[in-house]
Amino acid sequence: MVIVSDTSPISNLFLINKLGLLHKFYGRIIIPNAVMTELLVLKEQGIDLSEIENAHWIEVAIVSNTEAVRRYLAEVDLGEAEAIALAKELHATRLLMDEERGRDLAVREGLHIIGIIGILIQAKHSREISSVKQLMDELIQKARFFIDVNLYNHALELANEK
Repeated sequence: MVIVSDTSPISNLFLINKLGLLHKFYGRIIIPNAVMTELLVLKEQGIDLSEIENAHWIEVAIVSNTEAVRRYLAEVDLGEAEAIALAKELHATRLLMDEERGRDLAVREGLHIIGIIGILIQAKHSREISSVKQLMDELIQKARFFIDVNLYNHALELANEK
């Protein structure tokens, strides 16, 4: 199984102390250089990133197809563009991505995606967490993660919490 991630799933799960869910479900996660650069910005905010930096299961890879990255930059930011290009290069089983424009582009490019809310629902069904609602609320409060009200309610239904 090859899993590539954009910045959001890693940074936001880290901010609510649930980064380990990614390792539990996917084992090794591969990220492009641009995603690591985006993650390191958190250091400038005084956040200790040693958990991410020391995670042996998070691997940084270089994207070969720079032309694809340039094309994708017309629609998404550099981290997303590199994550999509890397996922295609590696024939990834799944791409972890939250941003709507990036997800739309990834789907058009034939990739299978899951976002942080899907990961939380998966964690609830496998009994790794007890409450999707509690963690979504933490994402909103601690990580300032935006969750559309319809997605929030749908996630509660899928997690059998509504």
